[in-house]
Amino acid sequence: MMVSVRTTSISAERLWDVETPLPAPVQIQLNVTVHKLEPAGQGKAKGSFVVSATYNPAVAQITIRGVVLIQGGEKEVKEAVQRSSSGKPPDAVVQAVFSSAMADAVVASRSIGVPPPLPAPVISRQQRGQQGSGSLEYAI
Repeated sequence: MMVSVRTTSISAERLWDVETPLPAPVQIQLNVTVHKLEPAGQGKAKGSFVVSATYNPAVAQITIRGVVLIQGGEKEVKEAVQRSSSGKPPDAVVQAVFSSAMADAVVASRSIGVPPPLPAPVISRQQRGQQGSGSLEYAI
């Protein structure tokens, strides 16, 4: 299945005074909504999406809207439409929407001078080998 994402609207608003330093820490809540996919011809479907980043405290708000188009085998597309009707769009569609919207959100956040709405990397520390060997492995 081929998934195409088209952004139709980008809205970024800084709610914090530009001369006042941003508070620390800032929490960012991401919400990805892929609306119901509708058949759009043989082996095709189309739906809309909204991705929003809300900052807490109220530092900024970023919203990206657009259209997702899928194309593939008749059976595969029909299954994707049925899954989205039940409120669970295919993972490939959600991932494509999220990836595309995050690229737009990073540029928008830089333009208004707020932290990008990217999840911080999780660093796990794992002990390798026997205890006391001093060997550590870090994974990002």
